[in-house]
Amino acid sequence: RVARRKFLSIPADIPRYYVASDQVQVLASALQADTSATLVSDSQWQQVPARNLLAEVCPGTGVSTDPDQSPVVFHAYYDSVSVVPDLAPGAEQSCGAATLLDLARYFAAHPASRPVHVLFTGGHGQALAGMTHYVRTLQESDAPAPGLMIGLDLSSHSDAFGVFCLGHFRGQPEGSIRHKFSLLGSTLASFARSYRGVDESDSASDRFFVDGINLSGKRGWWSFFPFRTAFESEVPTLAGIPAITLATLNDDRRFVDTPDDTLAHVNFDMLGRQVLARPGEHVGILGLARAVTQWKGPFVSSKLDNRMATIRGRAVWLDQRRNYTPNEPLVGAMVFLKKKEGDRDLLGTRGLLACMTDALGQFSLDGLKRGETPCAVEIYGTASPEFLKRNADAVAQYRQVVQQANTLAGDASDEDIVVD
Repeated sequence: RVARRKFLSIPADIPRYYVASDQVQVLASALQADTSATLVSDSQWQQVPARNLLAEVCPGTGVSTDPDQSPVVFHAYYDSVSVVPDLAPGAEQSCGAATLLDLARYFAAHPASRPVHVLFTGGHGQALAGMTHYVRTLQESDAPAPGLMIGLDLSSHSDAFGVFCLGHFRGQPEGSIRHKFSLLGSTLASFARSYRGVDESDSASDRFFVDGINLSGKRGWWSFFPFRTAFESEVPTLAGIPAITLATLNDDRRFVDTPDDTLAHVNFDMLGRQVLARPGEHVGILGLARAVTQWKGPFVSSKLDNRMATIRGRAVWLDQRRNYTPNEPLVGAMVFLKKKEGDRDLLGTRGLLACMTDALGQFSLDGLKRGETPCAVEIYGTASPEFLKRNADAVAQYRQVVQQANTLAGDASDEDIVVD
């Protein structure tokens, strides 16, 4: 949490260094010996590809035009993130993807009446980029929309999980969403009680399963997580596609988002107790998943609004030799969307939308909430060798302006170059 609060949303030259616990004594000894050393930090923004993996594990038994044959899509992210980007082992963060593989094997061997798809998303740490791309691609294609999407956001230091329809990622209004999932939540809770062999009227709380849609035990859904949650299912819900999350409860996930998120800290027994059905005791994620695929009718009581929006723009600079107004593309610049909603406090992802401009200076920021609270788009040209090379004319004119204005002593160095 302390490291996340130090995140910057501007490309300032303020390096941070991480010292692994097994190297602390070595560093302490070197300092006591009055040893001289040079610290080097060379971290640069890069645009790299990420992939989503989508598979149909069973085709369903009915005709595709039947509303009860709309696919159920189980999904989880398969990559990891850390406050030290180059040290992101992500063992705890793989719990959802590992469980998704188990579900895929189960439904391949025991086909459901509905079509069942599994989706592994990339770019989770970049403001849920993989899920955003999947949803946008789905909207722009002729493929049938899923009847329900079910995210697996799991960890291994609790044996309890719950079902939720909200999270902290986009701050969607609870009053316009939760009641639409109420029947689904209560039905799943009823099924969980029947699996335990208790009477339907038994209102005693289930230690292993919580209906976080209808606020089991009169607790707010957020009270089961000692951190700000960002569920991937929030993105399809934002786009009008019914989606819920099965998430581990009462686990602080202390190693998630850190270099210490290793296999040594994963409690496989606890994770297995969440997943496997135990008749007479616990429905398990597997039992609940099977029940969802047998659902008849719509999964929500009324249609969800499509409020997913995109911001597109172009970063340009003024070439005083050619133009009266800025019109030359700024290539490879960093673009940030700032909403001042505590995005840097999210665990396991970064809520700050960021991208790089292309060869025409164009950029696109997707997955926003239409009617978003006031926000600002900020564009920066950094002093990286690649940016300086691709924008040589802009840099040269910038230096001339600086010299003419006499605001800097002597020539501006590369470290001084920030085009805003």
